[in-house]
Amino acid sequence: MTNFCEKAREVTDLFRISGEYNYLIKVQTRSIEELAEFQDSLLKFGPSKSHISLKNIVENRVLL
Repeated sequence: MTNFCEKAREVTDLFRISGEYNYLIKVQTRSIEELAEFQDSLLKFGPSKSHISLKNIVENRVLL
């Protein structure tokens, strides 16, 4: 998975997470069709779920 994501141009961030899934992949595509194609390319790694960000409410918060 990590090698795939390092090479995929759509991937902007890759996080190892706990819970139901192992990874959170942040991607950026030009269209929903490109997103669907990218998600299809993930099928070899198992099931996945997409969540689409509509708006960033809090941006560039610095945690001290």
